[in-house]
Amino acid sequence: MSEQAKQTSEKINAAPKKRLVQDQFGAEYECLSLLGEGGQGKVWKTNHQNTLVKTFYRRNRDKEERWFKHVQWVLRQDLEGLSISAPKALITQPVPGYVMELMDGLHPLSVEMEGSFTSLVEGEGLTGYLKTGGLKRRLLLLAELANTLARLHAKGLAYGDLSPSNIFVSERVKDARVWLIDCDNICTNERSGWEHLHTPGYGAPEVVRGESGVNSLTDAWSFAVIAYQLLTLQHPLVGVLVEDGEPELEEQAHRGELPWVCDPDDCNEATGGIPMEMVASKSMQGLFHRCFEQGRLRAWDRPTLTEWRSVLDDATSMLLDCHNSDCRSSFIRNSACPFCDTEADAANSVLLIALVYSSDPELERKLMQTGSGRVLNRGETASLKRVPAGTALFHESSEVCQVRLDDKGLAVKVVPGNRIRLVLDGKEQEITRGILLDYDKKQGRNYFLHLTPALQSDEHATHPVWAFRW
Repeated sequence: MSEQAKQTSEKINAAPKKRLVQDQFGAEYECLSLLGEGGQGKVWKTNHQNTLVKTFYRRNRDKEERWFKHVQWVLRQDLEGLSISAPKALITQPVPGYVMELMDGLHPLSVEMEGSFTSLVEGEGLTGYLKTGGLKRRLLLLAELANTLARLHAKGLAYGDLSPSNIFVSERVKDARVWLIDCDNICTNERSGWEHLHTPGYGAPEVVRGESGVNSLTDAWSFAVIAYQLLTLQHPLVGVLVEDGEPELEEQAHRGELPWVCDPDDCNEATGGIPMEMVASKSMQGLFHRCFEQGRLRAWDRPTLTEWRSVLDDATSMLLDCHNSDCRSSFIRNSACPFCDTEADAANSVLLIALVYSSDPELERKLMQTGSGRVLNRGETASLKRVPAGTALFHESSEVCQVRLDDKGLAVKVVPGNRIRLVLDGKEQEITRGILLDYDKKQGRNYFLHLTPALQSDEHATHPVWAFRW
């Protein structure tokens, strides 16, 4: 062999081999980089834009066939409209797997969680927490995740193996998009088996003990663990009792045999992180207590994802912005920012209270409270909808008007084709375009913004009303 041929042969042998897989239609994919790895296989980034591949470990022929048939079943399910990277095609060569689509600009939630935790333990305080969007973005991400899971459960399906590694979120902290990948564990809601798969630290106690397969209630447990950890940078089961004890205690905790870090008996209290009271509303705290106390051993007592979605929406709506230039965090409505102790300035926000008006003559009170509301921070615009706040259809309903608080005052802009009525001291003013309440008019009086229907078709009609002081 000539010297040149020998060098060429050495280069070929030295070059890294391409990891190529082929789907059922003959299309090839090069597995470029490993995005994640679990008990069943690996997830790869590929040379096709917005396309990932999951390959299954070839360890057991029976498991391989069972998994392959299950992925075929998932392919037939209606997951349209859900933020889930569902299988698009089956990988047949050289190993079994499937192809899924994922939009650009996303990365695993675990990356942000690890960065925030590292920043905290290395003495940088909450720098990492705030850099990844602070409390507001975390609540928005959790609300989106709860919405996706609630809609999946409504179809009679469960996700199965929820963990920060298979939740992908926006890399840009100004966005709050959430997508679920690695969805080959999706199954019918009350499936009794499917290998009792779970990610260590996130499986429901009955799944860890091998007593149950996955269902909506095991998803609810995993969601609560992720939510608590994302918000507080502390695992809800790993407190002082576990950290200072024998390694076996952590396994006991995950089996549901030990109290959680906020249990009233305080024997396993948190060793660090952010206090739950700083980052969770009263309603959120109640759901955490229900899940990790009553729901630890009685799965049916756990809050559903629909409950979580509603409570998270309410908490997000009631956030105040800190106007300390060195903080700029968001916090649950209180007298001072818990992250920097800066007193809240009433001039920087307006509280909008959601009511419902009924024209039914038999009702003694025409205005009824909904229990919902929202804080409008300076520089924010709120969209007021045709359906009352706090209902399941609020976010999907049509917009009637926008309300904005800025340096000029409180501005109301009506969407064309709608009309509203502004009531002050019993006097009504119909508005079809917009109105500005400047700061000269701010005298602490009660205003009522009636989102009156364009056509009054029902004699005893109802419509949303938003009350505020100005």
